Amino acid sequence: MAKKRMTVPAVRINNETWGIIPNTLVYNAGEGEIKVEAISIGGGKSTTVHGEDITTAIGMVKFDVPTTDDLDAKIREMKQAIAENGVSFLEKISSQIVKRTFTGMSLANSIERSVGSDGKTSLEFQGDPMEGAQ
Repeated sequence: MAKKRMTVPAVRINNETWGIIPNTLVYNAGEGEIKVEAISIGGGKSTTVHGEDITTAIGMVKFDVPTTDDLDAKIREMKQAIAENGVSFLEKISSQIVKRTFTGMSLANSIERSVGSDGKTSLEFQGDPMEGAQ
């Protein structure tokens, strides 16, 4: 059976809808990594031990936006709202709309802005895992 993909997600930051550059949205729900280690059990045999690394359970949402004249003020506000930003987006999967929500987010990256008629700025938020991910 064929699968369908989302094409144009609707992104909201702190309850404000943002226009993003298509095909730039990436997210990590923050499930964290599982560390696997081999241990000897004698007789030339081994087995594995699996452990959840909670230090990697960090939600992340990143995307590009057009560089506009009001962007610097918005970035300043979001940078100051450490662990207080909310990011959500709607994802269309087949005929169903799914909302992905991240709270307790900080605008984590050092912001580089490209200028010109097609200038863009990358925004990367990190914080609590996605609601429902754990």
